[in-house]
Amino acid sequence: MSVVACRDNEPTQPGGDSIPPLPPIKFEVYSAFDGQVGLSWNKNIEPDIDGYLVYRSINDTFNFINIAFTSNNFYIDKNLDYDSTYYYRIAAKDNYGNISGLSKIVSAKPVNIFPPYNPAYLFVYGHNNSGKPEIEVSWSPAYDSDISHYQIFRDTVDDFSIDNHSPIKVSSNNYFLDTNSIELLKKYYYKIVSVDKGGLKSSGTDAVSDYVLNTPVLFYPENNSTVTYLDKFVFKAASAPASYELLIQTDENGGLFNNLSLYDVKPDTIYTVRADNIYLNPYIKYYWEIICYTKDKRPNSISKTFSFFYNPEQY
Repeated sequence: MSVVACRDNEPTQPGGDSIPPLPPIKFEVYSAFDGQVGLSWNKNIEPDIDGYLVYRSINDTFNFINIAFTSNNFYIDKNLDYDSTYYYRIAAKDNYGNISGLSKIVSAKPVNIFPPYNPAYLFVYGHNNSGKPEIEVSWSPAYDSDISHYQIFRDTVDDFSIDNHSPIKVSSNNYFLDTNSIELLKKYYYKIVSVDKGGLKSSGTDAVSDYVLNTPVLFYPENNSTVTYLDKFVFKAASAPASYELLIQTDENGGLFNNLSLYDVKPDTIYTVRADNIYLNPYIKYYWEIICYTKDKRPNSISKTFSFFYNPEQY
């Protein structure tokens, strides 16, 4: 950043136009609240204008600092203190580096007036992949520039009121991993409240929920078995509604060979997947597992991984 000098213009580039543009006119504050100030001005009429330099001084008119360069004829200054007065001037700059004289001074105090917006796109995702029930909660930040933090509320009913709750977590970012006494198969509902730097709060998002599934149980092919003919896979489903995917791999940690999406699997049932059309390469050890999903193809629960050796000569 640079302090505004006493002279109006900086040295020009050799061989170019040396005439500076006119100072911008109709410079004004069009909004000032909740930690931000909106500035606007008329565009210069010169055809070679490159953009505009924005200068700011805080609580006095003697220490202007260059804070931005923009090609627009407006600028929004954000993340400001509510109780400070901000003074602004601008200058036009042309394509040859010539800078105009400074505009008139305008000022504003961005006091805290309105409560912030709610966060958007709240996403709640349960998972049991590490053997420990967890629920991941994330959201898009609120639009406001003066957000201090977010309050996270949780309940086991969808119509709960945040007025009767204390937040389970206060977060300065837009992510939270809930590991606090999460029970398998219990649905948890979450709401998020935005809080600005002045303590004003949003109304709270709608409740979004998920639950953590227990893991499916694999039956056939059995672990460490030898298979001469593979016509099916058999497993027991988790105890709550979910969609499933069967993975067949050539390595315990990867090497995907085939995958099958499974729908309409009822909770707690023994489910058979026909495998007549799956053609295995002989004399290879394969690995298989079942992945459960409750939403958006993000694994909620994953079974153990079983292996089997395919030896068609014994058939």
